[in-house]
Amino acid sequence: MQCTFTTIHIRPSTRSVPLASASLAAALRADYGDDLSVSVVDLYLEQPGAEQLAAVLANAPDLLGFSIYLWNRRESLALAEMVRSSRPETVIVVGGPEVSADPGTFAETGCIDYIITGEGERAICSLVGTIIEPQAQHPERVIHAELPDLRGLPSPYLTGILDPGQYEGIIWELSRGCPFNCAFCYEARGESRIRRYDESRIRAE
Repeated sequence: MQCTFTTIHIRPSTRSVPLASASLAAALRADYGDDLSVSVVDLYLEQPGAEQLAAVLANAPDLLGFSIYLWNRRESLALAEMVRSSRPETVIVVGGPEVSADPGTFAETGCIDYIITGEGERAICSLVGTIIEPQAQHPERVIHAELPDLRGLPSPYLTGILDPGQYEGIIWELSRGCPFNCAFCYEARGESRIRRYDESRIRAE
C-alpha cells in the first residue's frame, strides 16, 4: 500500500517544512514497517494545478493525505477534486487546523473520504489498518482523534522522513498544547494542557 501526504506551502522559505505530514508518515512507518510505503510531497501555491496533480500521483497513492491550513484550503480542495477525477480509487484524507475547526464543511465535499480532527498520528494508523484488512469495520467519515501519548510517537527527523538538509530551515516541535486563549489562533481552541516530548528524544534530534 502506498500512502502519500502533501502540504501546499505558501512559498519556499524557512517555514515551508511539512512537519505535520511527516509526523503522520513517521507514525505509519513505525506501525507498519515494510507492509506499506510512505512519502511526503511538498507543493507551493505558485505551482499550476496540473503540476501539483502530477507530483502527488507520481507514486500512484492508495491513500493521499492533505494537511490543510488557512492559506491552502481552497487549493487543497481543488487538488483533491482533480485527484478524485484522475484516480478515483485513491482514498483521500484531510486533516489540519482548518479541518479541526470546521469538519462539517469538509464533510459536505464529495471528493473527500475521511476527515480527521485533532492530532492525527494514531487515527491515521487505525484508518490504514481498516483499509488494509478487508474484513475490518470502517470508521465514521469524520474521525475525532484522541490525543496521542507523545512518548510513543516516532520522530520524523530521527526516522529519516524529514531530511533537514533538503529545506531552508527546520520546524522543531518540543511540545504540544497552548495555555493561552488568543482569539485569532485555532491552537487556543485545542488542548490547553502543555505536553512535552521526552528530553532523550529532543537531545537525539
